[in-house]
Amino acid sequence: MPILDLDAAKSAIREILQSPRGLVFPTRHCKERMEERNVLMDDILHLLFWGAVERGQEPGDDERNVFRVSGADIEGEPLVVVVEVILEENRLNCISVF
Repeated sequence: MPILDLDAAKSAIREILQSPRGLVFPTRHCKERMEERNVLMDDILHLLFWGAVERGQEPGDDERNVFRVSGADIEGEPLVVVVEVILEENRLNCISVF
């Protein structure tokens, strides 16, 4: 899997969101955090499309194409989503939200 730079990651995230074959998959951990923090899938989709993309902060994130997308949810509340970009599957794995 190629390691994405920030510009390529921003483009890939938005292309996957707009693709009819694109998939946004919240992991079990993400679903648990969404429930705890009252975050809806619409909030995540909004943030992924409009938010600022940064490199992941954990060891191995670069190799796995893991990024943090920060900004605001639909209601304007601050939100961060940790997302893994899987180009080969046209998929975004939402790892966590806070």
